Amino acid sequence: MLRTVTAAGLLGLSLAGCWGPEGGHENVEPADASDAADALTRALRFERGEREPGELPTGIDGSVQLFVPGELLHFNPGVGASLTFDLIDPTDEFPEAILIWFDGSGEHLVVPTKGAATLGAQHIESTYALDVDVCDKLCADRLYALEMYLTVRFATDRIADPVSRPTELDCRGRGDAMYCPDDDSEWPPGAGSGGVGGTGS
Repeated sequence: MLRTVTAAGLLGLSLAGCWGPEGGHENVEPADASDAADALTRALRFERGEREPGELPTGIDGSVQLFVPGELLHFNPGVGASLTFDLIDPTDEFPEAILIWFDGSGEHLVVPTKGAATLGAQHIESTYALDVDVCDKLCADRLYALEMYLTVRFATDRIADPVSRPTELDCRGRGDAMYCPDDDSEWPPGAGSGGVGGTGS
């Protein structure tokens, strides 16, 4: 079952006339993992992909099996790749859309699929681009660990139970120190330091 996390957004942020006595910005809250999840959701570009509010719809069809790669999926600003997975559906219906949610985000992605219906196992692949400025309002030199949840929706409104895959958003060498916590010991769970590594596809 997906857990609900309230995203701490940067809505209403004013960058003018609010500087503190030592040059720090008084109204800027440190960016946490939910901010990274929101930023990644907004910055991922799929063909005809759209954002919709909230988490994923509840899975209603347990007969559909989804299989995602087990290795870490690594997101690097400005670098695109393909999201791939397999599914087994007892019907001959091909899914009409992929639904993607990063734990903590206030929105999820809806990505139309391309393909033909076949019985048995089906391979799904969708190419994406990632905006180069995804880290601009996140802490500098951080590696954000995020859990991605994925499912598919069919034209008949069937939705498969979501599966999860670990991901990272690499803001090392990017980001803004203005969005970092004053004390590293306060860094929230789900966000790593620049020394934590990992690659995926």
